[in-house]
Amino acid sequence: MKVKAIDHVVFNVRDVDASAEWYEKALDMERHVSSSDDGPIRMSMIFGPNKINLRPISASQEAWFTARTPTSAAMIFAS
Repeated sequence: MKVKAIDHVVFNVRDVDASAEWYEKALDMERHVSSSDDGPIRMSMIFGPNKINLRPISASQEAWFTARTPTSAAMIFAS
């Protein structure tokens, strides 16, 4: 498999709304909220074709499939 791009990056944050507000004001990113019937509400920051997901540090690991340490991150590749 050859990686073509990074689909999105996940940042673990203490306060999702405060973090989203900072990305909006400081970097002019667009806030996008999504949800599904079987999962948590997800906050994403969109800039061009790129996306950063803001994961609350209090979220369960099972719900997000990433580490629970503040400032840790996950990177998802597109193929």
